[in-house]
Amino acid sequence: MKRHLRKCSAAFILAAAFLLSLWLPGTAAAVRAEVTAPEKPAAVGSARANYVTIKWDKVPGATGYELFKLNSDRKFHWFKSISGNTTKLKIRGKYNLTYYYRMRSYTRVNGKKIYSGFCSVKVKTAPSPSTVITSTSRDKSDSGVVTWKKNSYADGYEIYRSVAANGDYQKIATIESSSVHAVRDTRLVTNRTYYYKVRAYSKNVDSVAYGSFGKSKSLEKYSDEESPAMTGTGRKLLVVGDSRVLFMSTWCQSAGVSYIAKSNIGIDWLSSAEIQSQILSALDGNTDICVWIGTNDYDYYNRYAAFYKMAVPQWKAKGARVYLAGLGQFLGGKDGYGSTDSDLVRFNTYLKKTALSLGSGVKYLNLYSYLAKKGVSYLSGDRVHYSEATTSLIYRYFLAAVK
Repeated sequence: MKRHLRKCSAAFILAAAFLLSLWLPGTAAAVRAEVTAPEKPAAVGSARANYVTIKWDKVPGATGYELFKLNSDRKFHWFKSISGNTTKLKIRGKYNLTYYYRMRSYTRVNGKKIYSGFCSVKVKTAPSPSTVITSTSRDKSDSGVVTWKKNSYADGYEIYRSVAANGDYQKIATIESSSVHAVRDTRLVTNRTYYYKVRAYSKNVDSVAYGSFGKSKSLEKYSDEESPAMTGTGRKLLVVGDSRVLFMSTWCQSAGVSYIAKSNIGIDWLSSAEIQSQILSALDGNTDICVWIGTNDYDYYNRYAAFYKMAVPQWKAKGARVYLAGLGQFLGGKDGYGSTDSDLVRFNTYLKKTALSLGSGVKYLNLYSYLAKKGVSYLSGDRVHYSEATTSLIYRYFLAAVK
């Protein structure tokens, strides 16, 4: 009986051992699954002024994060522990510095931390101090140079311009180099003072950190033999026309020059009793008139010819010399409606013929040929309007013709 019990006990032990061997591998695998390291965070850094911001998406199952910073000994040292619910960290730093970080996530199991691998973060703070403009010089009627103090830490510069010291500044150029610290502005009008501001910037992975603007500096008016000043002639000038003249009235101002202008109009507007009354009231015996209109209805050249034959004698009777300006070319020789330069040339041909038929005191201004020699600059995305610089060029052409 005792022998039989011993055999049963041994069998039981063997069976238990066998069952335990079947159970243990699965249990070990389950334990290993529970303590698998979390994914490493995908962190990205940005900066504003001297503050660094690090952002990342929450890592599933992470208990928390650890951030390490590269110190002056060129080694990464523990910097901060972060809770698992946090996905953004803002750190105060210094201007003109690049910071390097490493970040990892961890899961805590039975009091022990299981770590992910590290991700790397590089952040450049903004350049400082503010960018100082060292000089401005206007060497041509339509261009000038702005120079500023170089910042070797910057990745580039942005240049802003305004027509008033405390006005609305618009960005006119971006320099993508720290070594370039001057820009030529080629879109200037002769009789105007401009003001500039510059700021440096540094680039991060998907953001830009901007330095502060320095004090604005002016670029003064330019005067040459084509300067649009009426002084010395003893006479004034009235310019009449459509949107091209309206732009001119905004950009080109001189003592003795006045405007009557409106957008999207043509012969019906010009020949109306209201406009004729305004023109005759402005002609005071010491004022000449320059009319630049027709692009909106150039195929009405016969109506323009008939109108001028009626109106010009009235203008001359008021003591005015009369200048009829031809139409300038379209961008690429064609406007957005399929009209071509040949249509403008036909209008100009009739306009010149009309001017010649009206006798002394009337002159045709061949703007088409003048712009062809000078080159034409248009407003961006437009086929029939001119830039500020070219409008200023046309303005000086008109004034040179009437002197």
